[in-house]
Amino acid sequence: RVTSKATIPWGKWEAGRVEIAPEGRPAYGIKFSTDGERVSLAVAVPDGESVHVEVIAQLPAASAELGGKPLAEWLAEVWRSSACIVIDGKSGSGALEADLVRLRVPTRAIRRPTVDQVVTAHKQFLDAVTAGQVTHVGQAELNANVLVATKREIGKLGGWGWQPIGDGDVLDLEAATMAAWGVKQNKPVTAPRRLR
Repeated sequence: RVTSKATIPWGKWEAGRVEIAPEGRPAYGIKFSTDGERVSLAVAVPDGESVHVEVIAQLPAASAELGGKPLAEWLAEVWRSSACIVIDGKSGSGALEADLVRLRVPTRAIRRPTVDQVVTAHKQFLDAVTAGQVTHVGQAELNANVLVATKREIGKLGGWGWQPIGDGDVLDLEAATMAAWGVKQNKPVTAPRRLR
């Protein structure tokens, strides 16, 4: 079931499996599918030098609800305790951001990554998995995404994102990648030491 064409080394991914998720300030990653039909919501929390990722849900974009609430309302309730909300995907991102702003989520809490930032997010995620710095609880849907994820060229400078091998799906992995990037954006900044 492990395909050699997959970009993420399965052994490294499997080695990051933990029984209990760490606690920490979450970053939420939201990825809309290219056709705008589906949306995936993932969460990441810092875990020492590592980052822990989990998928919360994959939903139909037109009627995305969590706990009986529209996705935007759910996010509007949790943003205060989060590091940030990262939204990626051409279709659906703008509308979700507009809904969040209407629900009084400040724009500083919302990240819409640029193409360069999306490229960086993917490289950071792969590097972190390879370095043993990504943990997860072994969710079936995320494992399935990892098994079929390969590189999709972005731009002409060697940048890449995830794409599935064959008719596989990587939407949850993309959301997790965005959530992990959100954690990296919110590392506490240490004050420079003063010279005496």
